[in-house]
Amino acid sequence: MASNTIRKPELDAAVAEALGMSKELAGEIVASVLEEIILGVAQDGQVQILGFGSFVRRHRNARSGRNPRDGGVIEIAAHEAVIFRAGTKLKLAVNH
Repeated sequence: MASNTIRKPELDAAVAEALGMSKELAGEIVASVLEEIILGVAQDGQVQILGFGSFVRRHRNARSGRNPRDGGVIEIAAHEAVIFRAGTKLKLAVNH
């Protein structure tokens, strides 16, 4: 299956076209939205965008794992991770 990754410049251009504005202004808006999501998850632990989904910070406990290169046992430290849960509108679009 071919990858259809959209990069930020492509997203900026799509927003600019959809809203009839310059790519520079659209880029600033997209960057601002992404920054607010980052700050929200970092400070509050969750950002919910109704219909789209939720970004949630979760604690992952320390555990043992395997090094895929040599198969050796490694210790994975406890850390915070961000998970994304798709909202209803996104789920319906994907499963349509």
